[in-house]
Amino acid sequence: MHVRAIVIRKIPVREHDQLVVLYTKEAGRLAATAKGSLRASSAQALALDEGNMIECELVQGRNGLLITGAQVSRAFSGAKSSVARWAAAQFFLQVIQLSVYDEQPDIQLWRHLVDVLEQVDGASADALLSVFRSCQGRMLEVLGYGASGAAQLVSHIGRTPLDDRFEEIAQRRMASLDLLYDALRLAGVSC
Repeated sequence: MHVRAIVIRKIPVREHDQLVVLYTKEAGRLAATAKGSLRASSAQALALDEGNMIECELVQGRNGLLITGAQVSRAFSGAKSSVARWAAAQFFLQVIQLSVYDEQPDIQLWRHLVDVLEQVDGASADALLSVFRSCQGRMLEVLGYGASGAAQLVSHIGRTPLDDRFEEIAQRRMASLDLLYDALRLAGVSC
């Protein structure tokens, strides 16, 4: 299956392989193994950088999905050029990882995630906090968590009720994520 995806996270699983968590336009969040992507000679290693928008083929292997032929569509290099911008982008990638269930596509969420990465990619240092807060409010709306008035909760300094709400949402998913990692460790997969 050909997919367009954003790389959310990479986890080394064997000597040269990685488990790559993707948020795809076509299939929602899913994990697939990138065989040999930790080798120095890997052609797709750079494409699988966190935060990249990629196009790739997903094929069914014996133990799950495999990524083949990954190519970068957009690297969002502006977001990665600044620690503050990359921290903002990572926040939204982690929200997707922790609060979205596997294999549930959501076009609105896909569009918002791409929009967030584009805004963070182009944000100036002065505008970054404002961009971050407005994207937080919109993310709550897209995820369906108490969206009415979310934009009114956004402030330009300090901690806001949005921060508390995102932490609450993330904590709900932490338990199931911990169970996944425990199962992977029991299966002999290093996380």
